Amino acid sequence: MNYNELKQEYSKNLKLGLGISLAAHIIAVVLILILNPGDNKNKSTYDGREVTYIDIMPTNERQLPPSIVEERGGGGGSRKVSGNPVPVKVVKKEVEFDQKAGAKGDSTKTGNGGSGYGSGSGTGSAPNPIRTFRKSDYLIAVDMQPEPIGGYAAINKKAGYPDAARKNSIKGKVFIQAYIDENGEVVFAEVLKGLGYGCDEAALRAVKTTRFKPGKQYGRYVKVQMSVSVNFF
Repeated sequence: MNYNELKQEYSKNLKLGLGISLAAHIIAVVLILILNPGDNKNKSTYDGREVTYIDIMPTNERQLPPSIVEERGGGGGSRKVSGNPVPVKVVKKEVEFDQKAGAKGDSTKTGNGGSGYGSGSGTGSAPNPIRTFRKSDYLIAVDMQPEPIGGYAAINKKAGYPDAARKNSIKGKVFIQAYIDENGEVVFAEVLKGLGYGCDEAALRAVKTTRFKPGKQYGRYVKVQMSVSVNFF
């Protein structure tokens, strides 16, 4: 077999192989289109536009979205939520207060919630504040003792001589323990030693109504307790 014959034989076999290969590819494509038509089965035209139908698989109530993973524990079903949180809008409810409505409760009952003072007289003046008295706050020995304004003779004159004591010829001294603040006022007084027959009451009243020069300690006015004698002769 010469060269020309080999060349013709090769060209013939090449054409035959290409034809068989092309036919095989065409048959394969046709079979694929027949067996698997693709998405064209869900496509149609509506009003000149292409419409694609999508099959939706029904779900039951127990099926969870992909972002939620359900975990089962020993004490029951606990769920763990994963993924991005869903923003929740919180709406605050304003509570309106009716100023015209009165306060609830019995207005005739008294309580200890109030802090104001009032006499009910409508004068507008506030009473004197309540002062706390403690005997331990008053010194006994100081640099300068309090002195009654007008002297002790003024206290004796205020006390006088009760009629009961005069009739029974009662004479002597009544000793009063007076508690005098830094302003010279007698805050509290009590009888240490009395005579009776009205003398104790008269002496106590006289000391309470007397103004004193306040006592001093280290150059400043202080609270002092002292004994005051009132004479009945």
